[in-house]
Amino acid sequence: MTPTTDDPTPFARRRLAADPDTSPATLALLAGDSDDWVRLAVSRNPSTSPDTLALLAGDSVELTRRAVAENQSTPADTLARLASDNGRSVRLAAARNSSTPAAALATLASDHDNDVRCAIASNPSTPANALSLLAGDSPFWARVCVASHPSTPADALASLASDSDDWVRVAVASHRSTPAATLAVLASDSIAGVRRAVAARS
Repeated sequence: MTPTTDDPTPFARRRLAADPDTSPATLALLAGDSDDWVRLAVSRNPSTSPDTLALLAGDSVELTRRAVAENQSTPADTLARLASDNGRSVRLAAARNSSTPAAALATLASDHDNDVRCAIASNPSTPANALSLLAGDSPFWARVCVASHPSTPADALASLASDSDDWVRVAVASHRSTPAATLAVLASDSIAGVRRAVAARS
């Protein structure tokens, strides 16, 4: 028997909510279900409509809001709202979503959580101004991500060329936008791996 939105068995409603063939209209009804796991399944479903995802972005359960922030169908304005969520996991998911608006990503670049900022440094949609800010971040792996990001501006790369971490300098040496003057400095780096990265560009 095909499950329905008023099926008394939560498991059946969860199965219906997780099925990508379930219609957006049915998913909208299930978004108001009293069972947390049903609403979570709706928030993860690729067939859930933008309006329903926007509704679930205000869910009381953090796991559901995180799933909305992870969903590639979530509209930009909803992702922007989730970027300022009180839940760390929600902001982290928004920071990883390539559909999150540039302005929200720039705001998240100043987040107090290290993992959120590192996620911003790896997001392909992160704007140049946010990457410049992250170039001075404390976790070295965030700076490695910035030095490897295709949108990192030349002045930030020049600054990172004098970073104390070897892997950061290797990433700068390998970056396609690193200025020639910066590469000339890195060609004499004390670490062989950095010098090899410069040489490999020739």
